[in-house]
Amino acid sequence: MASSAPVHNLPQLLTGNFNNWQFRIKILLEEKQVHDLLEKNIGTITNEQQKTQWHRNDAKGKSIIVQCLTDKHLDLVKDSKTAKDMMKVLQSVFERKSTFTKLHLKRKLLSLKCSANEKLEDHFLKFDTIIRELEGAGCKMDESDNLTQLFENWKVQDAKWMNLTSIFLHVNTDPKTYEEAITDKQWRKAIEDEIKAHEHFGTWVKAELPKNKIAIDTKWIFRTKQDNVKKARLVARGFQKENLQNVYAPVARMSTVRLLLAQAVKKNLPLRQLDIPTAFLNGELNSEIYIKAPKGIGKGNEIYRLRKSLYGLKEAPRCWNQKINE
Repeated sequence: MASSAPVHNLPQLLTGNFNNWQFRIKILLEEKQVHDLLEKNIGTITNEQQKTQWHRNDAKGKSIIVQCLTDKHLDLVKDSKTAKDMMKVLQSVFERKSTFTKLHLKRKLLSLKCSANEKLEDHFLKFDTIIRELEGAGCKMDESDNLTQLFENWKVQDAKWMNLTSIFLHVNTDPKTYEEAITDKQWRKAIEDEIKAHEHFGTWVKAELPKNKIAIDTKWIFRTKQDNVKKARLVARGFQKENLQNVYAPVARMSTVRLLLAQAVKKNLPLRQLDIPTAFLNGELNSEIYIKAPKGIGKGNEIYRLRKSLYGLKEAPRCWNQKINE
């Protein structure tokens, strides 16, 4: 019988690359058209000719596998009768090792700290190496969690990096719900400030819901700003409202802003910037919109009619634009 062509560039099984190695082995077996032997059992085959072919394919499969093993790993599969048995033995061994490897690497990641005199490039390299090792061990890593962990590891005294850390540390720490926020003193104050703003502007009045109208829901949004100020914003779920035809509001393009800045620099003109807190609440609503009682305000079954353009409404930008142009 003619021998099969030699397989070149065989992937060697190392300590931490079993998942990748297993994938490469399957590709090699597919190339030799014997990959189905990892799924079929000889006991399920009744035709003698098919059994003979299965044994030939299994011999090819075992040959490829053993050529990809070091002497250390070869000892693990010497008693295996089929290629499928070999892969099962290797998988069980590396799954046990993988569990301990993951625990070790996660502890290593949590204990990794950036000292004041350490270069950030070196710290990034250490961090990235551990992440790659975890992924190689079969651990799924979430990018946002990685970013949060990276900045929590920083113990840098440099003010520049301390500021950068404060910007990113809120990635996963801001509350997602009203119930979560209300338990914290700082977030509770942010909620109270937002409610006071609505009371000051008279955003809504208590009302009965007409039969031909629907009341839309509201939601609390929580954000930590760059100066570490906690901000709570009550927004309407405007998508629950029927589509409106005229909600267009003019917005300055960035090219216009850049042109303005360029002219100011060229002619040495002073520039002034202003921020209007809760700007949209200044806009007067022309349409009849009802909302359900927001969490923390009134009773759960109460209905309010909006008088001001609450954030989240499709017409809110237009109402604010009309107000500022009066």
